[in-house]
Amino acid sequence: MTMRFQLRLCLLACPLVVLASVPPPALADDDYFGNIQLSSAELREIGLAIGGTGVEPFPNTCGDAAPIPLSVSNEMLAHFTAKGFTLESLCLGAGGMIRHDPETGRQLPAAIVDGKHGVMLNLPACFAGGTPYQDCDVRFNEEVYFEIPAEEREAHKAQLAALDAKVRVHISAHGVTGKFDWADLGDSDAYEGSIGYFLVSPALPRGYGYALLGTGAPDPQADVDLGTYRTQPTRWSIWLDELLGRN
Repeated sequence: MTMRFQLRLCLLACPLVVLASVPPPALADDDYFGNIQLSSAELREIGLAIGGTGVEPFPNTCGDAAPIPLSVSNEMLAHFTAKGFTLESLCLGAGGMIRHDPETGRQLPAAIVDGKHGVMLNLPACFAGGTPYQDCDVRFNEEVYFEIPAEEREAHKAQLAALDAKVRVHISAHGVTGKFDWADLGDSDAYEGSIGYFLVSPALPRGYGYALLGTGAPDPQADVDLGTYRTQPTRWSIWLDELLGRN
């Protein structure tokens, strides 16, 4: 069994801060809820637009930073740049699909749009640099509510250091710009987790970032509409509610 596969097993059984000082609530099995189901029009009202869905795009285009043709409203971008994000890191995060805040374990507002596109409606502040595995104090698995044992967290840090070195060598040796994926790195035992692809950009602190593409809700039958989501006591607010003080 390769080290990468071992890490995948841990991550699938083992989450990544809005309020880092607030401990995560204890979650029982029946506390879980699914993704937020939205239409493209409803998503646009929140500040994100997906190309090819018939809605008017916003002026801030994600390009290669998102896995889908995504654009961001001026208001949403301003909200996140005030927290240290760039358009690139916001797009990497918003275009991902994870279930839990890696620092507190709280469920994040993950949405499924038109039944097929996964987007995030808020992001922890530690995603601002575009490299959340390195920048967050990762105590929880991002897919399943599971606190990662301290010894495994230390092992993950070593793997992340190896990954960082490998990515930097690859970028330098091949003059990489824009987007690349794991296949471009070749066979590697580096820490993989839920990383879907990488983005090289001078707008990112490390010169590169990545998107975390999780599997979404484990039980699609538990999916909810936005109104129902807002009633959940363990929820993370969507960014717009946070902006309007509706936490």
